[in-house]
Amino acid sequence: MKAPQVEPDSLSEAHYLGFDRATDRHRMGLRPLAENWLEPDRHSEWQLQLKQSLIRSNREMYVADPTTSVAQVGVARLAEMLSLDKRIEPTIEACGLATQEDWCIMAREDTWRLRAASVCFPSRWVLSEKLGGTVADIHEPVPNYEKDLGGLVESFFDRLDQNRAVWRLNWELWDDPRLSQPWRNEEAQIFDLPPPNLVPERVFLRVERQTMRRLTDETIAFSIRVHQRPLADVIKQPGALLQLRSAFLGEGGSILASKKLGSLRVPVLEWLAGTG
Repeated sequence: MKAPQVEPDSLSEAHYLGFDRATDRHRMGLRPLAENWLEPDRHSEWQLQLKQSLIRSNREMYVADPTTSVAQVGVARLAEMLSLDKRIEPTIEACGLATQEDWCIMAREDTWRLRAASVCFPSRWVLSEKLGGTVADIHEPVPNYEKDLGGLVESFFDRLDQNRAVWRLNWELWDDPRLSQPWRNEEAQIFDLPPPNLVPERVFLRVERQTMRRLTDETIAFSIRVHQRPLADVIKQPGALLQLRSAFLGEGGSILASKKLGSLRVPVLEWLAGTG
C-alpha cells in the first residue's frame, strides 16, 4: 500500500530535532519556557480547520472530567492571552480549536492522572483509553519508558513551580505524514517500504514540542504541538545528519530501542549506514 499523499500544510518549518540531545538513556530534556511560547505559523489556518473537521467527525478527540472545570478556565485564559484571540470559551476543547497545540490537564489525586484533554493530532494513541490513566498508563506503549523514566515524571510534576513553565521534545521517524493518527501503534497502516535511497523523501521526522505549566496546586496544563518534516529537509540543517547517525549508530545507539520504527528499521539503518 502506498503512503498517503503529503499535505503541505501538515508540515513545519521549525528546526526542532529532538535527537540532538540523544544519549544512551532517556532524559526528560526539560528547558525553561519563554513567556510568549506559542508558535503559530503560516499553516495555522489549515490546521485549525482540520481540527474543526476532526472534532465534528470524532467527538472522542475531546474528553473532560467535570472536576476540571476550574483548570479548564485556567487553560483557556492562558491560551487566550498567548494567542491574542479576543475570546476563548472556558473549555479545553475550545483551547484546542483556537491554537495549533493540543491540550491536556493532569490532576493530582493518589498520583497524577489525565482528567481532561483536547487532542486532535495524537501520535498513535487513543484518547478515550487514556482518560483517568496515570502517567505510566499514558506511556504504556512507549518502549523502555518504565525502565528509563518510570517515576521521574510524577516526581517532576510534584515539584513543578507555578512560576516555572518548561518544555521538552519527543520524536519519532514514521512513513505516515498525517497529523492526526488516533490509533494504537500496532494498528498503524503498513505502507510499501522505501528503498534506502528514497528514505529521505518518504520518511518523516515527527517531533512533539511538549510544554508543562502548573495551573493550581493540584493541576498541570500539558500542551503538545506536532512538527513534522521529511528527512530530506531535516538533513539540510547543519549537523542534523551527523546527530541522527549518532543517535542510531553511535555511542547513543541504544536510543533505537525506544523508537517505534517497526519495519522501517531496516531501510532507515541501511540509509544511515550509507551516509557515513
